[in-house]
Amino acid sequence: MSQPHILVVEDENVARRVLHAMLVHAGYDVTSVGSGEEAIELLHQRRFDVLLTDLQLQQVSGVEVMATARERDQEIEVIVLTGYATLESAIAAVRHGAFNYILKPGKPGEIEASIAEALGKRRSRAERSDYLRQMGQTLMRMAEGGMQREVPLLDEDVVRQLAPVATAAPAEAPRERPSDPLVHVGNLVIDLQRHLVTQEGKYVQLSSGEFSLLAYLAQRNEQVISPQQLVREVLGYDCSPQEARDLIKARIWSLRRKIEADPADPRIIVSVRGVGYVLTTTGRGA
Repeated sequence: MSQPHILVVEDENVARRVLHAMLVHAGYDVTSVGSGEEAIELLHQRRFDVLLTDLQLQQVSGVEVMATARERDQEIEVIVLTGYATLESAIAAVRHGAFNYILKPGKPGEIEASIAEALGKRRSRAERSDYLRQMGQTLMRMAEGGMQREVPLLDEDVVRQLAPVATAAPAEAPRERPSDPLVHVGNLVIDLQRHLVTQEGKYVQLSSGEFSLLAYLAQRNEQVISPQQLVREVLGYDCSPQEARDLIKARIWSLRRKIEADPADPRIIVSVRGVGYVLTTTGRGA
């Protein structure tokens, strides 16, 4: 099996050399560059397994590098390095599907461990894809040939590793669509199927992320939800409590501007001090 190929983007010369040597020593095929321009050029030329990039780059930013990487290859894993953690950088990392977000210089072994975990996630995804492809080919042969003999068995190791994938789907009964896809909370009506929100009969224009957050809160009306739970369930991202508060605070403020009469004095999405947020019709909070 070929070595995983890592693209390192770091504009600080000494840091780049250290990262390159460290990852080569860990057994990876490493390409390291000092600018976002060089990284984007390489991403157009070949595929990489993992992108390890600084966010604070000259001219072409790390965010632009991440966006290009995702456009070129949806399977690439992205790990962000930054010496200056900000709310904006954390949101950018989440938006572009970063596997991890590491503050420089990182704890001993943290970068190597993160890359190993990212590659493990990529490998598991590839194995599931291979399994499903084999299953699809088998079913196609059965359908086309009316097969009179046994179909060759799938690879035993693949079946063993992915048994939950193979057995869960047939056993699960088809889910019925809810008879009423509309969620009513006060003067808000949320259409879960069409991703539409109206307030007092007027259409509210929300981004997909804002809609997902509002829908999640609305389906748990009057329940206080912590920022970490919101980040995990809505954004699909595990992070520290402080990071979660920073990430969700920006989205909550954006939502309030669109659905609250006075965003500075919210009555619909209310903060519960030290706990989280609640979508309510009572205006409670602390």
